[in-house]
Amino acid sequence: MSDKGLKRNRTALIWLAGGIICLLIFFGVSGLNKRSSADVASRAIGPVTDGIPVAEVSEQQKTYYSYVLGEWRKQGFTDAMQTITVPGGQISNQSEGADTTVGPYKGMNQALIWNNDSTNWVEYDIEVEQAGLYELELEYHANEAEDKDDRLHSAVLAVSIDGDFPFREARAVELPWKFRDQLPLRTNADGNQLQPGQVGVEEWQRVPFQDAEGRYAVPFRWHLTEGAHTIRLQGVDSMIIGKLRLQPPTQIAAYKDVAAGYPKTPSPARDIIEIEAEQLLEKNAMAIQIQSERDALMSPPAKGKNIFNAVGGYALEEGRQTVVWKFKVPRSGIYQIVLRAYQGYTASQASFRTVYIDGKVPFEELLAYRVPYADEWARTALESSPDQPYPFYLEAGEHTLALEATIAPLHEALVLQEDILRKLNEVSYDLNALVGGVVDRNRTWDIKNGFPELLSALQSVSGQMRMMADELLAANGGQTNENVQNVRTSIKNMESLLKYPNEIPHKLDQLGNIREKVASAQRSMLSSPLLIDKIYIAPLDAQLPRMKANFFEKARTTTARFLGSFASGNRISQVGDGVVDVWMQYGRDNVSVLQEMADESFTPMTGIKVKINQLAKEEVLVMANAAGNVPDAALGITSAQPIQMALRGAAADLSKFAGFDELVQSFAPGSMQPYYYDGGYYAFPETLNFKMLYYRKDILQRLGAEVPETWQDVIRLLPTLQQSNYNFFVPHEYESFAFQYGAEFWRQGRLESALESPAGLQSFKLMTDLYRKYGIEKQVSSFYQHFRDGTIPVGVSDFQTYLQLSIGAPELIGMWDVAPVPGVRQEDGQIVRWSGGAQLSALIMKDSADKEEAWKFLQWWLSADTQAQFGMRMESYYGPAFRWNTANAEGFARLPWRKEELDAFLEQWQWYTTMMHVPGSYFVEREMNNAWNRAVVGGVNDRESFRMAIDNINREVRRKSIEFGLMDEQGKVIHSIKLPQISKPWKEVLDYGGK
Repeated sequence: MSDKGLKRNRTALIWLAGGIICLLIFFGVSGLNKRSSADVASRAIGPVTDGIPVAEVSEQQKTYYSYVLGEWRKQGFTDAMQTITVPGGQISNQSEGADTTVGPYKGMNQALIWNNDSTNWVEYDIEVEQAGLYELELEYHANEAEDKDDRLHSAVLAVSIDGDFPFREARAVELPWKFRDQLPLRTNADGNQLQPGQVGVEEWQRVPFQDAEGRYAVPFRWHLTEGAHTIRLQGVDSMIIGKLRLQPPTQIAAYKDVAAGYPKTPSPARDIIEIEAEQLLEKNAMAIQIQSERDALMSPPAKGKNIFNAVGGYALEEGRQTVVWKFKVPRSGIYQIVLRAYQGYTASQASFRTVYIDGKVPFEELLAYRVPYADEWARTALESSPDQPYPFYLEAGEHTLALEATIAPLHEALVLQEDILRKLNEVSYDLNALVGGVVDRNRTWDIKNGFPELLSALQSVSGQMRMMADELLAANGGQTNENVQNVRTSIKNMESLLKYPNEIPHKLDQLGNIREKVASAQRSMLSSPLLIDKIYIAPLDAQLPRMKANFFEKARTTTARFLGSFASGNRISQVGDGVVDVWMQYGRDNVSVLQEMADESFTPMTGIKVKINQLAKEEVLVMANAAGNVPDAALGITSAQPIQMALRGAAADLSKFAGFDELVQSFAPGSMQPYYYDGGYYAFPETLNFKMLYYRKDILQRLGAEVPETWQDVIRLLPTLQQSNYNFFVPHEYESFAFQYGAEFWRQGRLESALESPAGLQSFKLMTDLYRKYGIEKQVSSFYQHFRDGTIPVGVSDFQTYLQLSIGAPELIGMWDVAPVPGVRQEDGQIVRWSGGAQLSALIMKDSADKEEAWKFLQWWLSADTQAQFGMRMESYYGPAFRWNTANAEGFARLPWRKEELDAFLEQWQWYTTMMHVPGSYFVEREMNNAWNRAVVGGVNDRESFRMAIDNINREVRRKSIEFGLMDEQGKVIHSIKLPQISKPWKEVLDYGGK
C-alpha cells in the first residue's frame, strides 16, 4: 500500500476513533445530566451499600439504618401486613423521674400526659403475631400547658426495642410541632411589613418514625420477630401520646403506575391556580420565616419597602423542615405544578424536596425531587425531564401542597465522608506518634514493610473517596460542583502520597489538607435551601407568566434599591420628640431585627416609638457626647466604656430607675461588676463571651485520660498529652487565676491595687509555671485550628470558639464537647472556677431628654422573652453563626442548646465574674501581660516581675484618680469608692437548666 493510502487509512481511523469517543462522551454525560427523578428517588428509598466492596464497609458504616435495612433484606425479612395499636396511656414501665398521668385529652380517652424536663423514658409491651418489617407511628399532641418557647425545636425521641437500638439513627427520631403565622401582616409607620408572630397548631398529629436530619425520604422500617417485645421511648420533651402504632410500611408507587390509574379526563382549559408562597397554611418549625425579596418580578412587588413576598432560602434548608399551602381546585382534571423559585445559594449544587399532596407523596419520583442550581429567579417545574411536566390528577375541592427539605440522595456520600474522616484522623494520630511530632526529612522509612496497616488504611480511604465523588456527582445529576472538585483533588493528592509511601511521614500537612477538603463538603451537603415566590397549579398547556426579569427590569430595580439606600432608615438620623433614639453598635442585620421587634412588640405594648440606628464605631458616641448630640440609649458598647462615661458624667445611673432590682436578677452578679461605680450601676451586660473548657472526646478516650477538673488535674494530664505530642491551651489572662485563688484587685477605700498579696502572687506563679515549667505552648496562632487538627485536643477558650467549631469544623461533629473551666479545689472539696470573658453592654445617656422611656425600652430589650426571641430570629434568619450569647441567663437557657451543653454552660455561669473598674484600671490587663512576658519569655523572677506590674498599675490609677478629682496631688483620697464583693457562686442560675 502506498504512503498516501496508509496516511488516508490512519486519518480515517483517527476520525472514526474520535467520533466514537465523542459519542461516548455525549451519551455518558447526557445520561448523567438527564438522570431521571426515578434514579434520585431510588437513592432516597433504600440502602446502596450493596455497591460497596465488603472490605470497604467499616464497623461504623454497619451501624447506619441503610446498611441494617440492606442486611434485613438479604436475610429475607419482608414487610409486615399486621397493624398493632397501643393506647398511649398503656405503658408497662417508666423511668424513676418520669412525670406521667393517664387520662382523656382532646378527644383521646386513654392518653399519656408526659411532662418532661430531663431525660426520661416510658415503655410499651407489645405482642407481635406476624414477624416482619414494621413502620412505627406515633399519634401525639403538644402539651398546651407548656410554654411555646419549649417548642422552638422538634421533639426528639430515642427509640429502642428490647433494650437495643437496631441502628444508630434510632437514637434521634424527630417529631415536629406545627405552627402558623399570625395574619394579616402588620405594617409600621414607614410602610414596612413586620414579621408575623407564630402560634402553635394545637391538634393531634400522626407521624411515622423518621430520622432527624432528612437523610431518608421514607419512614424507618423496624424488624420484629413473632412474640413479645418492649419498645422504649426516651426523651427530654413534654408531649401527649395518644397512640403508638405498628403498621405495614408505606408503599409509594412509581409515576407510571400512578398515571395508569388516572381517569381519562381532559385537563381544564382555563383554570390557573396561583398560590403566594408567603401565605402558608402551616409549617413545622419556628425557624421557617417568610422573606422580603426585591427582584423585579416578585409578587407582591417590594417597591423599595420591606414587603414579604417569599418563603424559604436559608430559613428552609434543614432536612425535615416543611411548609404547607392550601388551595382550591375549581374543576377535576389533570394539572402541572410550577414554582417561581431561586436556587442559587451554593454554586452548581442541587437542592432536594419531598413533595406531598394532601399529606401523601403522589409517586416515588417526588420522594427527593432534585431542584437544579440556578443563579437567578426562574421557572422550576415538577417534571420528569426538561419541558415534560408530571401530570397530577386533582379532584375538584380543597387540597394541600407541602414541600419538605431532604438530603436523602446525599446520605451515602455523608456516610462515606464520616468514615473517611475517621480513618484519616486515626492515621494522623498514628503518624504523629510515629514521627514524634517532628518531621525529620533525613530519616528514611519503609512504610510498606514496616507499617502495612497504615498503607492499607490510606488505600481504603482512596477507594472510599472515589465512591464519595461518584455519589456526589450522581446526586447532583451529573453536574460537577465544588464538593466534587474538592474530593477529586483529594483523590489526586492521596494518589501522590501512595505513589511514594515512604514519603508519607514527611507530608503530614498534605494529609491534613486532604482531611480538610473532604470535610469542607459537609456543611453544604447538610443544607438544601430553596426560596419560593409563587406556585402555579395549571393545565399542562397553560401559558404561564414570565418568570425571569429582563435587563431593563433588573436595571430599574437596582436603581430604585440604590436610591433607597439614602433613606433615613439606612443612616443615623435625627428623630422627633417622643421617639426613643437608640444607637446600636452591631451589624445591620442585628439593627434590622431589633427595629422589627420593637415595632411589632414594644411600641404597641407601651405606645413609645423607637428608632434603632447603626453605630459604626464606639468613638462616634464619645464625640457625639462632646458635641451635645447624644442618643437616648446605646447598645453593643464595650464593657470598659460605661464607667469611662460615668466618670465624665455622661452615663445615667440605671440603679435609680424603678424595676432595676427585678431586672438584675436575671444576670450573673459578676457580670454587673464592670458597670459599678460609686454606689451606682451605669450599664447592663447584653452578651457574655464566657470561657469554657473544650476537649476532643476521641483523643482523650484514646489516651485513657479524664477531662480535667482542676489545675492540678491539668498538670497531671500534661505528661500524657506531651508524650503523644499533644498539648494543652490556656490564654495567658491573669484575671481568672487571681479570682480562683481568692485575690482581690482593689483595696477598699484606697484606690490602689490589692494584688500584692500571697494569693495574688500564687495565682501569677501558677500562670507562669504552666508555660515555663510544665511546657504549655507560649504562643498559639489559633487554638481553633490546632484543636481542629488534633494537635491541641484540650484547652480553655471563649464562646466564639464554640461557634467556630460548631460551624467550621463539621468533621468533628460528635467528637468534641465542652465542660466548665479547671479550677482550684478547696479544703471542703468544692472546686472554685471563677472566670470571666468579654462583654458588650447597654446604657442610657445622662443628657437624654427621654430617660424614662429609654429605661422602659431597656427593660423590654434585656428581658428574657425579648432576648430569647431576638436570638431565635437572628439564628433563623441568618443561620447558626448568629447564635446570640445573651447575658440574660433565662433568655440564654431558652435558646436551642443540647441539654448537656446547657448544663455545662450554666455550671460555668455560676462562676462568672470580672474585675471592677476604677480610674486607670485598664492598666491591669496590659501590665499583667507585660509581667507574664518578662517572667516566661525574659526569664525575670516571678516576684520581681509581678511587683513591677503592681507599681505601674498603682501609678496609672493614681494619675487618673487625680484627673477625676478622687485623689489630691499628694495621694490622699478625697472621695473613696466602696466596692461590692462577690464571694459565692450564683447557684440560682442552675435553675434555668430545666427550661
